[in-house]
Amino acid sequence: GAVLVIAPDVQVRDPIHLVSITDSVVGPAATHLRTLVVAGAHSRATLVETHAGRDGDRYLTNMAGEIVVGPGARLDHYRLQMEGDEAYHLSSLAGRVAEHGTYDNFTLTLRGALTRNDGHVVLQGPEGDLRYSGAYLGAGSQHVDNTTIIEHASPHCRSREVFKGVLDDAARGVFQGKIVVRPGAQKTDAHQLSNGLLLSRKAEVDAKPELEIFADDVKCSHGATAGEIDHTALFYLRSRGIDEREARALLVEAFVNEALEEIEVEVVRERFMAAVRTWLISHGQKGGQ
Repeated sequence: GAVLVIAPDVQVRDPIHLVSITDSVVGPAATHLRTLVVAGAHSRATLVETHAGRDGDRYLTNMAGEIVVGPGARLDHYRLQMEGDEAYHLSSLAGRVAEHGTYDNFTLTLRGALTRNDGHVVLQGPEGDLRYSGAYLGAGSQHVDNTTIIEHASPHCRSREVFKGVLDDAARGVFQGKIVVRPGAQKTDAHQLSNGLLLSRKAEVDAKPELEIFADDVKCSHGATAGEIDHTALFYLRSRGIDEREARALLVEAFVNEALEEIEVEVVRERFMAAVRTWLISHGQKGGQ
C-alpha cells in the first residue's frame, strides 16, 4: 500500500496517481492493500487511484483506505476500477473531515466479476463539506455493490451523494446509502440520490436509501429510481436520423455524465468520460467513430 502525508499549507498542483495492477499468471492470487492519506491543515491535493488487471485472471483485490482531512484542507480523491473480468474487488474506506475541511470522493467501476465498495465518512468539525459519489457500468453477470454511511457529527456541515449505474445483460447493481445526523448537528444540509438505468430485462438494481436524523433543524433529502431508457427521447433522436444503437449510446452516455459532472478536477473528469466511452464501444453500445 501507500502512505501519503500532505504537510500543512502545502498546495499540490498536479494529481498524485497510485496504480495497482494484479498479474496472476501463475494461478489465483490475492492482494491486500492499505492506503493512508493525511491532508494537513489548509493543504490541498488531488489523489487518483487506478486498479486494473487482465481478463481471464482470477484474483482478489482487498483494499482498505483511511482518509484524514485536516482543518481547512481539501482533498479530491478519485478511483477508477478496471479489474479483469474474473476479478473480485473489495474496498473499504474510512474518512474523517475536520472543521472547514472538504473531501471530494468519486468512484467509477467498469469491470470485475464482483465489486463491493464500502465507505464510512464522518464530518467531525463544523462547516465541513463532503461530496461522495460514483458511477458504475456492468454487463454479463457482473455484480457491483456500493454501500455508504455518511455521519454528520457537527453543525453547519454539507454532504452530497450521487450514484448512477448502467446495467446490461444479467448484471446486478446494489446501492445502500445511509445518512446519519447526530444530536447537536443542527443546520445539516444533506442530499442523496441513486439512479439505475437498465438496458436488459434480466438486469437488476436494488437500492436502499436511509436517513437517521436526531436533530430538528436540518435539510435532508434522498431518492432512488430505476428504469429503462426514455423511449420518448429515443424516438426524438431516431426522428433526427440517428440509428437506434447510436441513439441509445448517446442517452446512456448522457445519463452517466450527469454523475461524472460531480468530479470538479477537469483532467480527471475527462479521463473518466473517455473510459466510459471505451466501455460503450466495447459492449456494442456505440459506434467506433
